[in-house]
Amino acid sequence: MFNALLLPLLLVFLAALVWWMLRRFSGPRQTPAPPQPAAATPRGPDTVPAAPPGPSPVADDAYTWPRDTGVQVGVVGERLHAAHLAALLGDVGQTDGRLEAAATLWPDAGPAPEAGVAVWIGGAPIGQLGRDDALEFRRALERLGRPGQPSRCAAVVFGRHGQNGQAHYRVVLDIDFFAEA
Repeated sequence: MFNALLLPLLLVFLAALVWWMLRRFSGPRQTPAPPQPAAATPRGPDTVPAAPPGPSPVADDAYTWPRDTGVQVGVVGERLHAAHLAALLGDVGQTDGRLEAAATLWPDAGPAPEAGVAVWIGGAPIGQLGRDDALEFRRALERLGRPGQPSRCAAVVFGRHGQNGQAHYRVVLDIDFFAEA
């Protein structure tokens, strides 16, 4: 009878010990403070923060893609550059933001035709073209006689805050890879 009571008691003790160790050594659980709401600042293409001082990383004769083509190309990897996108949009707090800007497209120097194309706005990277779009972009540059060279296009940056206060960003380029030069 003594052994019959000892086994359940030992199991309860071990379960309590495991629970205590998990609570003790997993660290405190902290939740981030919600962002403070602030007034939205109207921003347009002329109010985008300038590139860092020094010589322009893109030559003045870089190709500029036609505007208002009706073709929208999405940028991928914006989440990795959320801090810069937030700075571009200004402190919009809990409201949505929209910014029209000029984007610079930087083809990677890789030998593969589908090598990446970095997208920069306001002097810093904000993402890249998706694999298929990068391939079409490189083909379009070859048709224009500017293979591997950076170019510019119009872009729109969208910022949205979800119900939990977390910011989500989307960047859309106004660029038609099949437009006549």
